Amino acid sequence: NSAAVAFNDTEETQKLRIKRALTDYNFFVKTYFELYADADCADFHIDFANACLADPNFFGVAEWAREHAKSVHLTIIIPMWLIAHKQLTGMLLMGKNEDDACNLLSDLQAQLQY
Repeated sequence: NSAAVAFNDTEETQKLRIKRALTDYNFFVKTYFELYADADCADFHIDFANACLADPNFFGVAEWAREHAKSVHLTIIIPMWLIAHKQLTGMLLMGKNEDDACNLLSDLQAQLQY
């Protein structure tokens, strides 16, 4: 179910993959976040990500059931989706306490570093 990046891709293949990833959130997730994507994104994941992308002033609440990847999508993947589209230059990430906030931030930081 993965569309993971092959290290021996040609430049043309890379460009095509990037072009598709910028237009298809599910493909973006499966390709670049294989660690988190053990299944296709739900329609509500895709709709929320596209709403964030479509409106720079988007304000939304993700009232998703437990175990529906809220933290992963909202704190890691959607920010990276917006960065890939050059729409996110900074963000405020809050947790219920300092330890929780640091844990959430460390996941995003790891994606940006590697």
